[in-house]
Amino acid sequence: MRIHGTSEKRREGERQESTGLRQEFSFFFFFFFFFFFFRGVLTLRIRVGWCSL
Repeated sequence: MRIHGTSEKRREGERQESTGLRQEFSFFFFFFFFFFFFRGVLTLRIRVGWCSL
């Protein structure tokens, strides 16, 4: 019974770790996406500005 309990706890910990990693990865991906999108918008604005000038 005791060994079974420890294995259950270990499984819970692994599950929590995997979810945490997933959240971190999603946040990282979102940050990169936002950064590239913002950069693209800035470059587009600069190009449009130069074209209008």
